[in-house]
Amino acid sequence: MNSPWIPFLYQYGISGIVFATGIILAIRTKALNLHYAHERWTLVQLLTGLAAMMILHGAMIVVAGV
Repeated sequence: MNSPWIPFLYQYGISGIVFATGIILAIRTKALNLHYAHERWTLVQLLTGLAAMMILHGAMIVVAGV
């Protein structure tokens, strides 16, 4: 099986678990305090950045036509 989608799913699956764990730990230890608007904005930026990279990476796979 030589599909580019398998590494894509593996990469964002494993990194998604690590990313989510980091966010949860940051919130639990109050390193990221969601009571402040600027820290909620930081969380939004992190999530948006991850989503943008996933979309860009997926689009490049689709455009490559494999």
